Amino acid sequence: MTQTPPAVEFVAVDLAELIGIPLRDAIARYAAEEGAAVNSYEWYRDSAKRSGTVWIGALRVPAHKVGGAWHVRRKDLERGLASHRAERDELHRATEDYRRGVLHAKNGDTISTEWGAYRRKDPFHFAWSDYEVMRRRSDGSWYCNSCMKATKTEHDNPECHQCSDWSPCGRDCTLSRIFCEDCGTTQVVASRLTP
Repeated sequence: MTQTPPAVEFVAVDLAELIGIPLRDAIARYAAEEGAAVNSYEWYRDSAKRSGTVWIGALRVPAHKVGGAWHVRRKDLERGLASHRAERDELHRATEDYRRGVLHAKNGDTISTEWGAYRRKDPFHFAWSDYEVMRRRSDGSWYCNSCMKATKTEHDNPECHQCSDWSPCGRDCTLSRIFCEDCGTTQVVASRLTP
């Protein structure tokens, strides 16, 4: 007695979704997004070769080779683009809130903005412009959290070992006091050298 072989079920596969879109096209779509910081295609290709992933927005998107060319899946590209848009919207919100005098996060946190960032050290915050820092014009300034105006600083603490023997440490180690002349807020900063 012969048995009938089981029926074979065919599963429809969307080949376009399985293969995805060429990495070059995916990077072109990413580059068209407002505020996207995009590297050269070769950088993305090298990243795909090295790690099997590429950065799109805030996500590492898996990449795979098909017929000698790198590809990413459409859904992964869309997730990467969505992460970029969410990050861009958050930067815009933080920037607009800062202009209105609203500070985010808690003491010690750094908040990125469209022009740079600020770090809270209540009752003040230290803000810097990426443009000015990169051109070595300014490392940033202290501002009062209450009135959002520039503050004055005193530098009476001793230099750290690195500053006294080699080159600046970049941590403003001599900062001893921050004060706002407009609203009277003040903070004494302890020396980094005292235990």
